[in-house]
Amino acid sequence: MPAADEPDENTYLPGRNILLISLAAIWGSTHGVSRIAIGSLGGNPFPDATTEFFESFGRDLSMGLDHKVLIEAPLRGFHKEDLIRDFKDLPLQLTLTCMAPVGSTHCGQCNKCFERQQAFHKAGVVDRTVYLS
Repeated sequence: MPAADEPDENTYLPGRNILLISLAAIWGSTHGVSRIAIGSLGGNPFPDATTEFFESFGRDLSMGLDHKVLIEAPLRGFHKEDLIRDFKDLPLQLTLTCMAPVGSTHCGQCNKCFERQQAFHKAGVVDRTVYLS
């Protein structure tokens, strides 16, 4: 598990978005659903999180499934601190971003917990998330 001070590159899971989007597209093709939304944020440095990838992959899935697939990433223009600031009245403590949670509790040690804590700080919003440490 990447520690708090490790770069994003150490958190990359090859093919993660490919797998998740593919599963959603297959389900959608059998249930008449053509639009898939993914919560990819701005600043995501990985190749399967770019606008170009989503457009191209949507075309490929449409062809392979013989069913229109449109992949949308409506949060690409936002960073974590933007969302926290804009939606501070939502129960954000119930969301999970940790790489090594225990049940629904954040570990407090991993790269994603550190990013979350920093985003709350940058947004000027109290972090009500429960962390193990």
